[in-house]
Amino acid sequence: MKKNRMIIIYFSVLFFAIFVAVIMPMACIYYLISNNIIRLSLDIFMLIAIAYCIIKLLGEWISWQVDMRCKFTEYLNMLQKMTKTILYKNDAKIHLALLRAYLIMGMYDEASAKLNDFEKYEFKMSDLQKMILKILYISYLRQTHSSSFSEELDKGFVALGNVNRKDKKRFQKSLLLQKHLQEEEWEDVIKIQQETIVQSTLEQVESAYLLGLCYFNLGVAKEADSELEFVVKYGGDTKYVSLANRMLEKSSANNKEEKKLIKNNSKKKVVLKYVFIGIMCILLFIFTNFLKQYGNSISEVYCKEYYIIRENDIQIIYEQEIDNYELVILSDGNNIAYGLYEKDITNTENCYSLYYSYRVPVKKLISNYSKSITAIDKWTGSENNKLEFFAQQEIWELIKDFYKKIYKKGIFDETTSYCVGISFNEYVKDIEISNRVVDIQEFIEIDENQAFIWSVRDINLKTVDFFDIQ
Repeated sequence: MKKNRMIIIYFSVLFFAIFVAVIMPMACIYYLISNNIIRLSLDIFMLIAIAYCIIKLLGEWISWQVDMRCKFTEYLNMLQKMTKTILYKNDAKIHLALLRAYLIMGMYDEASAKLNDFEKYEFKMSDLQKMILKILYISYLRQTHSSSFSEELDKGFVALGNVNRKDKKRFQKSLLLQKHLQEEEWEDVIKIQQETIVQSTLEQVESAYLLGLCYFNLGVAKEADSELEFVVKYGGDTKYVSLANRMLEKSSANNKEEKKLIKNNSKKKVVLKYVFIGIMCILLFIFTNFLKQYGNSISEVYCKEYYIIRENDIQIIYEQEIDNYELVILSDGNNIAYGLYEKDITNTENCYSLYYSYRVPVKKLISNYSKSITAIDKWTGSENNKLEFFAQQEIWELIKDFYKKIYKKGIFDETTSYCVGISFNEYVKDIEISNRVVDIQEFIEIDENQAFIWSVRDINLKTVDFFDIQ
């Protein structure tokens, strides 16, 4: 309990220190940067870092299921599905993992078929992967009592010359283990196992099975049963459980000693590391995006929100003050943006934040005819009626997606609302909303096209719907 408390205190202090020393300064720098390309790059970097941590955590979870809980059935199904996808179809690493899983599960027919498939991937494999394949193949030959075992074992020792010095000793020990098992040199197998450092539950189960097998064949029943019962208890759905049970059925040992599982916290440390990094990135992303919504002008806030590089490209078309808010319609060259901006009245300088926004592509407004093919097909009236229908639909979308949304946030009074919009369709002047006539306030030019600023007063945003627009 004391150890867990110290760990919590350690991570709490570390979290606070990093927040003060890293996140807050980075957020301030982010806020002061005027280049939106750099802001976008930082946001993308943080999102990639978060995605990386999620992927690593997923990998660690799979590894925990396999190495720590010996749950191979779902892992095997996942690997089989992965080998059928375009991304992993020719990935030698995945195919090696699948072959190893087949051997651990005792699925020798599937392992044989998979070994035959490796001719397709051998040219893509590194020397290390080729050596792993060689070890797995020799293990398969021993377990299936193949006559070509000795020949392939000799080839395995020769292949050690292609492996770097760091991995050579490990592979040499694996080959010697296969040799001693084949020749039933049980004392030598025990010696190798006692010298081998095991960490994961799977490694402990495999080692316990081999030790149990050796002690069983040497007639040391007490030690054999201790190892084999460990295998049965922690072996999950691997083949070692059924093999251990067979030997235990023949056992006559009394006063058995229970073998304890060696807990390995390395997985926890790795998981905590990625969780910690992920949380830091998420907090930094949230904090910087919180700061991003503030600016000294409406144009600056809009550029920050949508990563517009040049603030000079922003054209404010309409602006109206509503209490502590500014209702603004602007154009960025590609979109007509409706926004409700909150003004900080406690600040001596102008300080705005974006409360809610809605954008419509200019091309969508200009191309009214292509807006709804289904509506055109169903309409049987004149061309003017079609244009009037699209004007009604255009106004309804704006009311539904912008004005009704800000009404729900409590900005407008229920019966004294005031709606303004931009349209390229001249037939907006012929439309009524809840018996209120739409007025054309001004003619403007956007993207070399004539547009209309329309307005309508005193409509009930709570109850208005499409059928009230005529």
